Amino acid sequence: MIPFRKQIEEVFRSDRSIWLKMTCGAFVGAMLALFILSHAEAGEFPLAAIVTLLVMYAALGAILGICLSVRDLVRRRISDGKPVSLPLRMYFNWGAVSGVIWTVTILAALTALIVLSRTLRGVPIF
Repeated sequence: MIPFRKQIEEVFRSDRSIWLKMTCGAFVGAMLALFILSHAEAGEFPLAAIVTLLVMYAALGAILGICLSVRDLVRRRISDGKPVSLPLRMYFNWGAVSGVIWTVTILAALTALIVLSRTLRGVPIF
């Protein structure tokens, strides 16, 4: 499904530049968006929605590329006996607890964005 899959997997397994990993993540995100759009009926989405979807998926892919790199860095530093800050250990090295922490963080951020957007538009929150 993803073009250049073997090359992208090789980049993420290696100690390549974070910029290259971000670019690969953005590419995979954009390819996923194009895959989703290819299954939509012609004219189902306006051009602005298509561009927004591509940009959002590319940005999410880049963010996930950064997170994978940070996770690898945290694990490497812990195995080498080097110090790692508590927040980084919480988000990237506590297994299932890290998943719960990420979920709570994402839900809190989405809630804050919804409240902010409603406030800026003058819509009552409750």
